[in-house]
Amino acid sequence: MKTRETTKTPSGNDFQEYLRHHLGVQLTTAGRVSTSPSQSLSKLARSLGYRSQRSVGMLLSGERLPSTKMLLKIGAHLRLSHSEQRKLELLAEKERRLRNGESVEATIDELNQLQLLDTPPQPISDVQFAYIANWYNLVIKQMLSTKNFRFSVPAICERLRKKVSGAEVRLAIENMLRLKLIVPSNKPQKYQPVPNAVFTTHDLPSQAVRRHHKEMLQRAIEAVEEQSVDERELCSLILRFQRSDMNEAKKALREFRDEFDRKFSQESARDIYQLNIQFFAHTTNENKGSRNNVPN
Repeated sequence: MKTRETTKTPSGNDFQEYLRHHLGVQLTTAGRVSTSPSQSLSKLARSLGYRSQRSVGMLLSGERLPSTKMLLKIGAHLRLSHSEQRKLELLAEKERRLRNGESVEATIDELNQLQLLDTPPQPISDVQFAYIANWYNLVIKQMLSTKNFRFSVPAICERLRKKVSGAEVRLAIENMLRLKLIVPSNKPQKYQPVPNAVFTTHDLPSQAVRRHHKEMLQRAIEAVEEQSVDERELCSLILRFQRSDMNEAKKALREFRDEFDRKFSQESARDIYQLNIQFFAHTTNENKGSRNNVPN
């Protein structure tokens, strides 16, 4: 199952506060920027491409606002996720609009949507997960949050390549409401997803999780025949591997998955994609004969 750690950000919607938080600097009572011993203003200025530390000091104290180009440099320097970068841009836009006496309503609306993404991941028990283990449940949850989506059971069936029935869609909605993964909404989409990741406990045998993985693998098999190479990417690697390194390998794969999520998951996207990562043995374990551990 997917596990995604969210990055905690300050609760305020102030551009300079948000930027100082990520850069690890503070503002003194006298209004001056205070840095840590290992992070001087001159070093920070060089990292961001400023010619002088005064320029970056003015940025951090609120005396000036960055250009679009500088916002991208800041994001690259801080290795911000897509949502973190977008929040930085929106906060700068809000500040600029306020200074120019322009409306900030649309900007604040988008900021409020991004703020929901800071909700921590939601653990779910094996018994609970059994209700939504079928592959299409969490796919539908993602669909409900796509831009311009209007709820319709037939439309969902069509978007899911007619691989689910209307009855299955209605049961999925019912189960996700019961588990509070979605809530009723007055908006056109009719239901609003609770915007956090769902995760199950790693490395514990589970019939429901095994079923989920098998169904997602079946979707990948179907994609080989049904989707063009422009729509998918399937690749593999066969290597000599030491079983004692398995825990380290799992950690690396999970970190890759989370980084992939941070880089490519976009709130404005309208399509739902699936990333499967499979890593398994082709050979028997010499220390255990032909028997392997129970999968999960």
